[in-house]
Amino acid sequence: MAFGTPGSDQQDQWQLILFLRLVHHRMNLQQGVDEPLFHTGHFQESSYPRTARPGHLMIEPSFG
Repeated sequence: MAFGTPGSDQQDQWQLILFLRLVHHRMNLQQGVDEPLFHTGHFQESSYPRTARPGHLMIEPSFG
């Protein structure tokens, strides 16, 4: 299975989350995609302005 996501520095986080949902939690593809996402801004961004937000966690409102 091949999958990907747009999103600069968050790509690796979102792809890992989807992979874990499919493999570890045994969700089907639609369930894995429909679940809310989260990511951290803790590390310095690779694109301008290269900011870092230590301790920052972005969670989609539908996370609950």
